[in-house]
Amino acid sequence: MNIKQIPLQQIHRQQSLFRFRRSVGLDNEQTTLSDSLQRMGMLMPVLLYADRDGALHLVDGFQRLAYAAGQGWAEVPCRVLAAETSMLALVEIVLQEVLVQVEDNFIAKVRFIDEALVLGVTDEALQALLSKLSLESHPKVLRRLRAVAELPDEVLDFCAEKRFSMKQCFHISRHPAGLLKLVFSWRDQLFLTASLVMELCEDIKDYLRAEQVDTDTFARDGEVIALLQGHGSPQQKTKALRQLLRTRRNPVLTRVNSEMSDISNRLNLPTAVRISWDPTLEQCAIKCMVSVSSHQEWLDVVRRLHESDTYDAVQKLFEKI
Repeated sequence: MNIKQIPLQQIHRQQSLFRFRRSVGLDNEQTTLSDSLQRMGMLMPVLLYADRDGALHLVDGFQRLAYAAGQGWAEVPCRVLAAETSMLALVEIVLQEVLVQVEDNFIAKVRFIDEALVLGVTDEALQALLSKLSLESHPKVLRRLRAVAELPDEVLDFCAEKRFSMKQCFHISRHPAGLLKLVFSWRDQLFLTASLVMELCEDIKDYLRAEQVDTDTFARDGEVIALLQGHGSPQQKTKALRQLLRTRRNPVLTRVNSEMSDISNRLNLPTAVRISWDPTLEQCAIKCMVSVSSHQEWLDVVRRLHESDTYDAVQKLFEKI
């Protein structure tokens, strides 16, 4: 393969088919090689791909070409790969350039695979490439990668920033794109985590289904907007939104728990006594915890528990369950 001097203006750099570094969150135009280039010149030619229309796409050497352009060079030494070169081979060359930066970031791997798919690399060929990305070479893994790649960009950016795992990202990808966009539009108001995203999506979906409204209608909900735009830290707003959604998702359950709390509070039991129950009401049981520090305090508690209004209140609690 001969080395040719090719004018910079003939090389597709910004529009290159292989400009993967930007899509996986890296900068093609870093010039960390500038010192060595100034001292010794361009020791290695850049690698180009000539498509069937004759256009020259930069495959390897983005930093070198950026340096050359910055120095005002008119030509650069190049090796040119013919249009018959397999896309898989070209993608593997690009992977060698970005592998160190993407190996610890699952979303970067997803975006890399997505770029390869766009270029026409087959599923079978990509399966062989997965192991080089420290992923299992299995059709199921590739299907999950493709599902995650279809997430909205703002969701992918957040997942990359938080370093979510493949399992977390795949679970998120199972929710409708419109619902995910809504939840992630609140990222500045809430304290979002992978588990919270899943919880919010599940709660909102159940509420929308029960009320037969769509995501856009929910996004205009006055109570939700007031909560998100109100005062308080992201943690406080997150807690309040979770409570609001639980209340709306399970109105009967919320009402029963509230009524049981009122019954318990009206008892005015000693502080040594604590009555509780399963808030999901799945367990038909009332728990009574007693903590005393003296014999007299124990006698007072026993006397209070034996009073008729205590019996009546406990009976009402069991009726609610």
